[in-house]
Order: sequence, then structure tokens, then C-alpha cells
Amino acid sequence: MLERKIWEFNPGIVCRLLGLSFDEKGLKKIIKKIRNDSGRVLKSFQIHELLMQICADSNPGSKYLDKILKKRFEPYRKNINGYDQETLCRSIEKEEGVDDIPLSALVWLAVRSHHEEINEIEGRIFAALHMREHRALKFYDSLSRRLPDGKPEEILKKLEKNEGEKGSLQNRCKKLGGKAEQLRSEKKILEEEKRKLNMILGCERRLNEELKKNLEDLGGNSALDHIEILKKEKEPLQRDLERLENINKMLMEQIRFHEDADTKKDPPVRKKDDYDWKEPAMKKIEERHAVSPLSLQEKKVAFFGGLDSLVPHYRQMVEGLGGVFYHHCGKDSNGKREVEKLVDKVDVVFCPVNINSHHACRCVKKACKLRNKTCYFLRSSGLNSLKESLLKFAGKDCHAGTDVGIRSVN
Repeated sequence: MLERKIWEFNPGIVCRLLGLSFDEKGLKKIIKKIRNDSGRVLKSFQIHELLMQICADSNPGSKYLDKILKKRFEPYRKNINGYDQETLCRSIEKEEGVDDIPLSALVWLAVRSHHEEINEIEGRIFAALHMREHRALKFYDSLSRRLPDGKPEEILKKLEKNEGEKGSLQNRCKKLGGKAEQLRSEKKILEEEKRKLNMILGCERRLNEELKKNLEDLGGNSALDHIEILKKEKEPLQRDLERLENINKMLMEQIRFHEDADTKKDPPVRKKDDYDWKEPAMKKIEERHAVSPLSLQEKKVAFFGGLDSLVPHYRQMVEGLGGVFYHHCGKDSNGKREVEKLVDKVDVVFCPVNINSHHACRCVKKACKLRNKTCYFLRSSGLNSLKESLLKFAGKDCHAGTDVGIRSVN
């Protein structure tokens, strides 16, 4: 089907197409492009009237306008497949939209092609648009008088702005809905944990009541005081028992040795200078059970850290020299206050640096310095290192009583 050009359109149709398609800014841009006389300033109606005159016949200006309108409206043709010019004309008359196509595009597509009744179609379209213009003017007038600023043109901008804000609010509402759902789930979890904690708390309360009742049956707080007194009395008795066990072992070995010696033949007489008069076995026993002349004199000894497997041997070594043994695991996670309480109790502190952390050693050093307590920092956590330091303290510091401070021992 042949296309009609804009200068072939009914002038009333051209007028409506220009008014629907371009705003004031667009009209000025087109007229500047066509005439290129920027020196003369025209009003909007003058530009519209001038463009109407240009579109009256075929010329470069009307061809330029025809090209612009075709480029703008022809893409809508694919949306009206199955609609002929008569159908488009009825849609305009009944004011029925077609697939969200602008009214200006419907007018263009309805009159663009040749038709045997094109003049009638243009007349019907002009009449429909003319009556719609009357209603639009009435609405515009009423709206202008009702609006605070009197500018209905701003309504569309505000609507677009509100539409954007609406989308933003909808997205925010969706996010808040997801967060609310998450909070509801967390609330259920917390309620379940609270229920379990209440059950545990109830069990603890019942157990506490039972313990209170048992304590009252045993005599109340006086029973606890009596237990503490018995614990204090137990420690010296335990040390005496261990000393007696060691003496008993030594005597039993000496008895067995003499019994074995009586069954053997008397050894030949030797000169004192040639050979030691003691038998090797007896000499070995006496060396093993030789009592050191040094004693800790009931001094309280604290040992920080060390190997857990050597703790019983640390205790045996300290108590064998007549001291009272205290031990701290050496982990500073238990708190600085626990370290300070232990330093307050004792007379001397031994701290191996090879197994304790730098922070723990610094905590021990500070506590000893503030309380004027002797502190030995050992290179090793072995028994020999502790033994040498214990003998050194027993021989010097324990008896002198004045040589105190922080020491490092190789």
C-alpha cells in the first residue's frame, strides 16, 4: 500500500499531529533546523503556524518533518498487526487505546496509507480529536484553578517522580518483609532456647535445694569450717607419712642387705689405703638415701607451669626438702587475680620460661616484684633445673632471709 506524505494530509490532521508530537522546545529545535535563522525570535504559536505553512506542499522542510514523524511512529506499526485504517479510526472515535500506543501514533498510522475513503477517515478523526480537545480544555481549566501553583503540566512530572519513589518503597518494603521473616525465625529459636534454659534452671534450683538440705543435715556452715580445718591438718600429716614411708623403705633395704651379708663368707682384710672399707652395695644405698643438710624449713614453694606428668615429682622434691608445695597450671586464661592470690600465699616462686607464655611470665614477675617475693625463672621445666634452684634457695636465700628478688637460672 502506497504511503501518503505529510503535505498530502488534511491541514487539521497536520495541526493535531504537530501539537501532539512536539512540545515548545521541540518546535523551536525543528524550526531552527529548517530555516536556520536564529536571529529572529518567534513565539510558540508563530512557530506552529509557520510549520503548518511549510507542510502545505512538498519542500525540504516538509520532507524533513515527514522523515522525523515516520522515524518516531513507524515502530508502532508492528503492534497493530491485524488493524486496518478503519479499525484505527473507530478506536480513535471510541477513545479506546491500542496496546499502549500514543494517540499521535494512532492518528499517523490511520492516515499514512492511501485508502479509497481516506478523506472520510480524516474527517472522522478530525471531528473526534476536535471534541476531545474541548473536553481537554475544560479539564485543563478546572485543574489549573484547583492546583496551588496553577500548572497542570507539573502533575505528570510529579506522578513520574512518585512512581519512582513508589518502586523504591516497594523494594524497601520487600527487604523489610524478608528481614521481618528472619527476625520471626530468630525469635522462635530464642524462645526454644529460653524454654530449655528454664528447664535447666529449674533442675539447678531443685538440686540447690537438695544440697542445702543435705548441708543442714550435716551441721550447716560449721560442718564446712570443720572440713577446712581437717584439710589443713591433713597436709602436715600427709608429709609426715611420706617421710616415714621413705625411712621405712631405707631400713628395710638395710635389713635385707645385712641378712644377705651374714650368709656370705667374711671378706679378706684389706688395708684402708688400698680399698674403701664399705661394700659397693652398701655405699650405693647410703648415697641413695643420703639426707641433704639443706632444708626449706617449711617454706611455701610455688611452681608455675611445667609438665603435667612431672607435677608429682615436683611435689616430692619440694616436700623431700622440707617445703610446702603449691602448683599453678601456668595458663593466664584463668586470670591475673588467681596468680596474685597464689603469690601472696608463698615464700618463693619458680617459673620455667621454656614452657610458659611471655604474658604469663610477665604476670608472675610483676606479682612477685610488687610483693617483694623471691622468683626464679628457670631455663627448663626439668627436674634437675628445679633441684638446683631449690638447693640454691635452701642454701642461700632461705637461711639469709634478705637476698630476695627476680632471678634467671640457666
